[in-house]
Amino acid sequence: MGQLRKYRRRITTVDVRMLSLAVLSMLLMLVQHSHHLLQLDADGDGEVDPTLGEEAALGLAVTQSGVTGLLLLLMLRYHHLQERISRTRRLLLHSCSSCPEESWSQRCVQRLYLIVEALVLLIHPMPSDVLPVQLEIFMWLRLYLILRVARDFSTVYVISYYNYDTPFSWSLTIKSWLHAKPATTVTSSLLLLMTFTAYGN
Repeated sequence: MGQLRKYRRRITTVDVRMLSLAVLSMLLMLVQHSHHLLQLDADGDGEVDPTLGEEAALGLAVTQSGVTGLLLLLMLRYHHLQERISRTRRLLLHSCSSCPEESWSQRCVQRLYLIVEALVLLIHPMPSDVLPVQLEIFMWLRLYLILRVARDFSTVYVISYYNYDTPFSWSLTIKSWLHAKPATTVTSSLLLLMTFTAYGN
C-alpha cells in the first residue's frame, strides 16, 4: 500500500506539471495568434506584411516547440508510472480471485491511448510554418489534462485507486463535484467554454 501511495504522489505531480505546461502552451498560442494578426496588416494599407517581427515569431514558435517537447517527455513518464502502478497492484492482489491479469487487449488499448495522446500533444504551431495555421485549433484538446488533474484529486478516484473491486466512474465523479462545489464546477466550465468561443471568433 505504501508503494501505491508513493506512485500516486508521483503520477499526480506529473499530471499537474503537464497541465501547467499545457496552459502555458495555450497562452503562447494566443500570443502567436495575435502576432499573426498584427503581421497581416501592420500599416493599415490592406496588404500582408509578412516580414514584421520575424524574429519574435520564430522565438515564439521555438518556445512553443520546447514546451511541447517537455509535455511529450512528461507523457512518457506518466505512462511509465501507470505501468508500474498496474504491476504493483497485481503483485499486491495476486492471491485475490477478483484481480485478473492484464490481457493482450488491455495492453493494446493502453498503447493506442499513448499514441493518440502523443498525437494530441504533438500538434502545435511549429517554426517555419511546418503545419497549417488552421491546425492550431486542435491545441485546445490539450485541456483534457484539466479533467485528468481533477480526477486525480477526486474522492471517487482515490477510492477506486486503492480498491481494485471499485471501478472509477466519471458520472459519479461529476455528481460529487456538483454536490460538493456546484458554483465552482459550473463557473469553471462556463469560463472554459467562453474562452474557446472567443478564440474561435
